[in-house]
Amino acid sequence: MSDGPHRSLPMKPKWRSVAERAYNRAFGIDEICTAMMPALASDCHDEMTPRFIDRLRSICEQQENLLFKDNIPSRMEALRPDAGSGIGRHVLENVVRLSKQEEVNVITLVKAIERACVDRLAKNNRQMEEHTLRKSTLSGANDFRNRLEQATGSAKAQVSGLARQLLKLDNNRPVRSTTKREGLDEGPSIK
Repeated sequence: MSDGPHRSLPMKPKWRSVAERAYNRAFGIDEICTAMMPALASDCHDEMTPRFIDRLRSICEQQENLLFKDNIPSRMEALRPDAGSGIGRHVLENVVRLSKQEEVNVITLVKAIERACVDRLAKNNRQMEEHTLRKSTLSGANDFRNRLEQATGSAKAQVSGLARQLLKLDNNRPVRSTTKREGLDEGPSIK
């Protein structure tokens, strides 16, 4: 007998921690959300290089001061090799989409990163839910999905802060990983 389907989940350890918390009812929704943000921040740092973020921010800042705006899709296409295949690529595509609707500036870039992060949350939630459905019961998977959805709703409010940290717009501390609780008195809250 295992401790849950999260043990065999083919994801990074931080996302397995999110799945463990969502599967185990001893953890509250806020504790699941607390584990989500460092996992998402880790994905962003792994998949977007500082050089890529700096070049992207530079292009968006230049657009604020130009009287005649540049062709954003072609400028973004030039960054495609640096974007990689994960979140960076989604950010580029979001900037291109948003450039058709509004003027491009740093706020547009924040929105693009937010959308890419929310998409990543949804993708990982689906992957965790599918894995749990295969390894657990239907009722257990439904409860797992409901807890993940509630935590994701709370995490979406924090995604803007993560985007601003990635762009170095705020002097806030970076998202920290969850603290390890080892003592008897430091366990999850009892309901």
